[in-house]
Amino acid sequence: MNHPRRRSPLARAWASLSHNLVQKLAALGLALVVWYVATGEQRARVERSFDVPLQVVDNTPLPSGEGRRTVSDITETVRITLEGTRTRLDQVQPDRIEATLDVTGLPEGPFQRRVQVEAPADTRLVRYNPEQASGFIDAVVSQSFAVRLAVTEVPTNELVRLTVSPRVVTVTGAQRQVGGIASVVTAPETIEPGTSREVALIPLDSNGRAVTDVALRPQRVTVSRVDVGEILVREVSVQLSPQTGDWDVRSVRFTPARVRLTGSVSALRNLTTVQATVPLRAGSYSAPATLNLPAGVVSLDNVTADLVVRPQQP
Repeated sequence: MNHPRRRSPLARAWASLSHNLVQKLAALGLALVVWYVATGEQRARVERSFDVPLQVVDNTPLPSGEGRRTVSDITETVRITLEGTRTRLDQVQPDRIEATLDVTGLPEGPFQRRVQVEAPADTRLVRYNPEQASGFIDAVVSQSFAVRLAVTEVPTNELVRLTVSPRVVTVTGAQRQVGGIASVVTAPETIEPGTSREVALIPLDSNGRAVTDVALRPQRVTVSRVDVGEILVREVSVQLSPQTGDWDVRSVRFTPARVRLTGSVSALRNLTTVQATVPLRAGSYSAPATLNLPAGVVSLDNVTADLVVRPQQP
C-alpha cells in the first residue's frame, strides 16, 4: 500500500506563500504606492525663513587698565532662509540658528563686516539678509556728573531749601553717548513742604534732549524740601571767583545763573553778586559749585557749574 509522500516544511511554506501570489503582490504594490503618496509631502524639500538675533563677538585684547568695548548702530536680526524636509524644518527653532558678527581685532570707529551663519544639521543654507553688517565700535567709559534739580517753582519770598542726595552720579556707556551728555537732571516733580521723594534721573545733551543707551549709578536720587516760612530773600547773580594757578578757564556756566539768598537786611543790602569756587581740572565737565557767602547769609539753591578748562600756557 502506497502512502502519500509528506512535504517538507519549506515546501509547505512555499505553497502557502505562492497561493494567490499575484493578488498578494498586487496588494503589496498598492500599499507601497499609497505610502509613497501619503508621505511625499513630508519627504519633499521646502524652504522656510527665520528671523535670527545677530550675535556680536569681540575678543579683542585690551591694554591693562582699559575697560571693554561696545558695538552700536548694527542690525538686530538677520533673515535666514533654510531648505530641508518639512518635518525637519518644523523642529528648527530660531535660537538654534547661529548668526554672528565677529569684530575681533577691528579698531574703534565705523566698520563693515560679513555676517557668519551656521545652519542646523540636516538643513541647507539658501540665503540670508543682510550678508554684510555695518556699525560703530566704541570704548565703554564712565564719567561723573553733578545732579541738577528740576522742580516746580517755589515762592521767592519763602525760605525753601531743596537738597538732593547723592549730589553726584556716575554715567557709563559708549564714549560717543557719554561724551554727548551736558548735564544730568532730576525728573520734574512737585515736592511738598517737609517731604522727601525719590526721583528718576535724566541725562541731557546740550540741546536738552535725553541721551539714551547709558547706565546711571544710582538711577534715582532723593530730593528733600524744607520750608521755614516767609523771610527776606534776595536774588543775585553768580560769578566764578578769581582763579590762580595752572588752569585757564575758557568758559563757565552756572545753573542757576542767579541764586536766592536769605539773611539779615544789613547783610543783603549791598549784595548784588556772589562768587563761586569750583574745583579745576583739564577738560569739559560739570561740578558742584561752592558759594562764597558773607557771614549770616544762606543760599536757598544748590549751584552747578559747567566748565571748559585747559592747562595754562607758559
